[in-house]
Amino acid sequence: MFATLVSYSFSKDNENLFGFGREDISSILYTNQPQSDKVSNNTQKGKRLDNYIVKSFKTSNGWGYQILKDKKVLINQPTIPVIEGNKAFSSKKEALKVANLVKVKLEKGQFPPSVTKSQIDSLKITY
Repeated sequence: MFATLVSYSFSKDNENLFGFGREDISSILYTNQPQSDKVSNNTQKGKRLDNYIVKSFKTSNGWGYQILKDKKVLINQPTIPVIEGNKAFSSKKEALKVANLVKVKLEKGQFPPSVTKSQIDSLKITY
């Protein structure tokens, strides 16, 4: 397994605006996973978080992702969210960056786990 080191600067205002902080970005950016990806089996402040599985998949024009809960597809995302048109992710790595951001939001109880254009840009997603 390889790790990618990416440096981001966040002010306290950005953390509140985006709904995630440095620790969340770390969990998103330091994960280069195989195609069938990561099971979250975390605990936070003494309470158990739900288990989610993140998977990437090849589309006819790029990459997409799925998030499963209890072996059922919860989210099927063949295109980049919040970007106009039906543009697929240009790489598996980019699809997994956004999938892991969405997974973090789900683990925090945010539903729907909306993603903003600013978040897409901060993850350096090509569109």
